Amino acid sequence: MQHALLTCRSVLITPEDLRLEEPPRPCDVSAAPPGPPPLTRDPLEAGLEHVLAVHAGDAYSRVEEYLIRKALECTRHNQVQAAQILGITRHMLRHRMKQRGLL
Repeated sequence: MQHALLTCRSVLITPEDLRLEEPPRPCDVSAAPPGPPPLTRDPLEAGLEHVLAVHAGDAYSRVEEYLIRKALECTRHNQVQAAQILGITRHMLRHRMKQRGLL
């Protein structure tokens, strides 16, 4: 469902957006092809546009919490590695986790 949300090309999720085959692990960068596929819309851009449209006023908070949760999931809750993925210090990660009630 998250993938469909990030890759859908319109406001509504269509059956084509719901990929039912087994996707690669979200943290497995070796499974991703090098570089973006040609002539396709950036899924991150599409997903962020959707979040901004649907969650106006709360978008930043929701995206930040999602990124923190995913980074922790990808690193098996290793805070140092999660902070590195996010490009912030461990101290800042812990501060933001406390703000979001994740710690």
